Amino acid sequence: MKRQLSVISYQLLVLRLRRYVIGNFRQLITDNRQLTTLAKGQNGFALVIVILILLMVSFLAAELTLGVRSETIGGFNARQQVVGRSLAMAGINLGIFYLLDTPLVVDEEGVYLQGDIRDVWLEDGRVRYQLVSESGKIDINYVDRQLFYLLLEQYGLGEEDMDSIYDSLLDWRDSDDLHHLNGAENEYYEDLDEPYVARNGKIMDPNEFFLIKGTEGLAGRMKAADIFTVHNGKGKVAFNDLTPAMLIFLTNGDQEAQALYHKLRLEVGQLSAVHAQLILGDERYQELQPYLSFGRARSNFYTVMATGYAGELPPDEAEDGQDKTTPHVPGSRVSVLLEKRGAKITYYGWQEEWS
Repeated sequence: MKRQLSVISYQLLVLRLRRYVIGNFRQLITDNRQLTTLAKGQNGFALVIVILILLMVSFLAAELTLGVRSETIGGFNARQQVVGRSLAMAGINLGIFYLLDTPLVVDEEGVYLQGDIRDVWLEDGRVRYQLVSESGKIDINYVDRQLFYLLLEQYGLGEEDMDSIYDSLLDWRDSDDLHHLNGAENEYYEDLDEPYVARNGKIMDPNEFFLIKGTEGLAGRMKAADIFTVHNGKGKVAFNDLTPAMLIFLTNGDQEAQALYHKLRLEVGQLSAVHAQLILGDERYQELQPYLSFGRARSNFYTVMATGYAGELPPDEAEDGQDKTTPHVPGSRVSVLLEKRGAKITYYGWQEEWS
């Protein structure tokens, strides 16, 4: 009997142990499945984090590359400006040399003529310079209405706009407070967003032109100092001392006439009224003849303009098919207004710009 009870107890113990093991095994499988599911979810989240980190690293790398590239370009441009300015200064000194001295030997390019544009290639680039007498410009303090209108017509202005600008120019120079029919006095300029007053006297700087009522549309389209002066008291334009801008105006933009002007300057030297009529044509010459002079007397004031083009190659080193006369790189431009009395040079104006 006791033996039977022991067997039954043993069998019950084995059964309970089996159930315990089987139950725990099932729980273990369930727990493992839950862990697997959780691990899969964590793997997806980790992938998102990795992608975000890679995007941030890529963005920072791109930002660094752009910054380095910008710094490199900025440094290169700064160097070009410094070198270009040095070349332009060389051109200024060349212009002053030709103003003060006459070379003993004439080279194959011929005698330098005032108003001509010269190119010189140095080791670091091209120098383009020009020396012009202020007598080859329109004196803004004495300009005749008809000549002034001919100039403004070149820029497409209508008669109403031209009347407004010329009358305002007269009011800018006179000393009273009475404005002309289409002009403006101090009350107009004082009501502007950035108010100022009229000079009420002779203009001292050609760039004052852009302060006058009605000239806003011409700003950026013309350089006042290339056309106007305050140092040509005769009121007439010296035909032998024209600036490039004045030559374009007088020839009405005709490139063939401009080329003929330079050709005759080299062949003849001092041009006369007959040459002017040949260059400008009969009709244009009749319009401009009252405002031109052809004598040798010049103003004591001159402008030397020079532009330095860093890295510009000489014509013999330029690529085949490339224009060898037009600069292909930005330039540093220096313009100097000076007075020459004997061997003494006095500077009155200095302008620099990067083009």
